[in-house]
Amino acid sequence: MRTLFDSSINYRSAVIYGLPTVIPSEEKERALLVLSDRLMPGRSEEVRLTTRRELAATIVLRIPSPLTADGTKLPASVCRR
Repeated sequence: MRTLFDSSINYRSAVIYGLPTVIPSEEKERALLVLSDRLMPGRSEEVRLTTRRELAATIVLRIPSPLTADGTKLPASVCRR
């Protein structure tokens, strides 16, 4: 059975602005589940759980969003930190 580790999304390119931070190991699996269900709704229910080895081979990065939780834009002074 496939895992999220085996899933992929085709894209041409991406430009992301921000200072990334590494998601701690204990939060990594949850972050991957949230991300995959956001991009591919229901995908996490179709696959088996990710193994420790697969998680160890994966780095998850967090990049701060210029939007607040309600979707409004943060002031420019905050985004320039």
